[in-house]
Amino acid sequence: MRAVSHAILESGAFRDGPLLEVGCGGCTFLHELAENNRGHTVIGIDNNPAALSTMATSRSVRLPLAQSDLHNLPFADNSLAGVIGLDTFALDESRRVLKTGGILLLRVSAYPWLRGAHDHAFGTGRRYSSKELHRTLRQEGFKIERITHANLLILLPAILLRLAFMAKLVSVEAGFSPARPLTAGLTTVLRFEAAILRSVSFPAGLSLYALAQKDIA
Repeated sequence: MRAVSHAILESGAFRDGPLLEVGCGGCTFLHELAENNRGHTVIGIDNNPAALSTMATSRSVRLPLAQSDLHNLPFADNSLAGVIGLDTFALDESRRVLKTGGILLLRVSAYPWLRGAHDHAFGTGRRYSSKELHRTLRQEGFKIERITHANLLILLPAILLRLAFMAKLVSVEAGFSPARPLTAGLTTVLRFEAAILRSVSFPAGLSLYALAQKDIA
C-alpha cells in the first residue's frame, strides 16, 4: 500500500514548504516520502508515543517527529505544502495548516455496506463511497485532483471473507496474522496495482484515495 500511495502522489506537485504525514506510526512511509522529496522538510506526527519511540531508536536517519492529536495539529495556519493522511485524518485541521494550493492525500476504506466486525477489530472509523468522499472534500474547501479506488484485484476475495466474518464462519482474529506466502502474494499484487495507478484510476476496490488541493478561500 505504500507503493500505491507513492503512485497516487505522483499525480500532484508539491509547492515549497514542509510535508506532514498524520498518523505516521513506525514511519516507514515517512522515510520513503523524505527520500522522494529531498527538497522538502518532512515531518511525522502520531498520538501513540510507543510508535514514535520505536521509530526514534530503529532509524539511522532522524526526521522531525511530534506526538500530537490530529484534531489539534501543532502548526501555524497556511504553513504546510502537503498533508498525507493514510486512514487517519482531520479535514478541518488539514485545510487550516495547508497553504493555498497545498496538496492533500487521503486514503479511506471504501463501501459503507462492508462495515462489520473486521472494521471494529482494526479501528476503522468510517467507510466512504467515492461520491461521499468527493462531496465531503468539496464542502471543506478542497479542489479534487483525483479520486481512485485501490485494492481492486483482491476485492472479491475480501468481500467473501467479510461475509464469512458476518456469518461467523471465520473469526476476525484469523486475519491478524496471515501466512507468509499469502502476505508475499498480496505484496506482489499491490505493487502491480501501483504501477497501473500511476496513469489509470480504478472504478472499484477496497480502498479509496483522494488527491486534492486547498482551494482559494
